[in-house]
Amino acid sequence: MIMNILLLALSLVQAAPAPETAISGVVAETMDSGGYTYVRLAQGKDSLWLAVPQMAVAVGKKMSFRSGLEMKDFKSKTLDRTFPVIVFSEGVIAAPPKGKGHGGMKAAHSSRMAEPESGLKVAKASGPDGVTVAELYAKRKELDGKEVSVRAKIVRASALIMGRHWLHLQDGTGDPKAGTHDLTVTSLALPRTGEVVTVKGKVRTDQDFGAGYTYKALIEAVDISK
Repeated sequence: MIMNILLLALSLVQAAPAPETAISGVVAETMDSGGYTYVRLAQGKDSLWLAVPQMAVAVGKKMSFRSGLEMKDFKSKTLDRTFPVIVFSEGVIAAPPKGKGHGGMKAAHSSRMAEPESGLKVAKASGPDGVTVAELYAKRKELDGKEVSVRAKIVRASALIMGRHWLHLQDGTGDPKAGTHDLTVTSLALPRTGEVVTVKGKVRTDQDFGAGYTYKALIEAVDISK
């Protein structure tokens, strides 16, 4: 069962390479933005950009990072910059998450929706791809696989479950009785619970990881900004 959960999780992030595959090089440039540290690794005559959960990185240091999800023509709103190719990595390969491959879903994580926050009202994300939590659920079939932006409050977070952070977001829309008020987001960045953020990423629908962890809809976040 644990192996099935891990395989399903890997397919959810579009078949990322095996966890121990390394991307190595010398740090040529680095910057922090939106909860991520962006690193340009020099690899001989070539170089490659990576994004990892925010961490301290020193220019000139040789480092090895885990392989991850490769994105082409990715635009970071927080940096106002487009990367022709960038890899979203879990982090440094020398320090993998504790218990990786031996725990599946931790008990701290639950697909059960968080209780609705009374009086919460968050403005809809701007732009043509902006949707509310309720709108995402209402249009989830047509939005499946598409990129959207959602602005909402982080009401609950579980860190490093299957190599990613699991966030529960609410914006005051949706119906608690229908389960359309609370949206799950998976992310390599871990913002603080209670923060209002704009999440940009792909919609995935009808996700079933086994062991009772099912989701009508969730977002695979590639950018989180305040």
